Amino acid sequence: MPRPKKHANIEDELMKIDANITRKQKEIEELKQDRNALIKQKEQQEISQLYAFCKASGLSADEVIQLVSQKSFGK
Repeated sequence: MPRPKKHANIEDELMKIDANITRKQKEIEELKQDRNALIKQKEQQEISQLYAFCKASGLSADEVIQLVSQKSFGK
């Protein structure tokens, strides 16, 4: 009677694989969330750098935008 046992083993393996897929999908979602959090953190650092530059140069945000726009569109 090895056949029923083999059938049960196949079902067990399928269940293990399905569980593994579920775990990996959760891990991928967590990694995506971590990635998005790091992207937001990087954006905040860049904003802080821009703000510090504006403050140090004595320019307002509007003035910097105007200078960059002139330089970009002036080419």
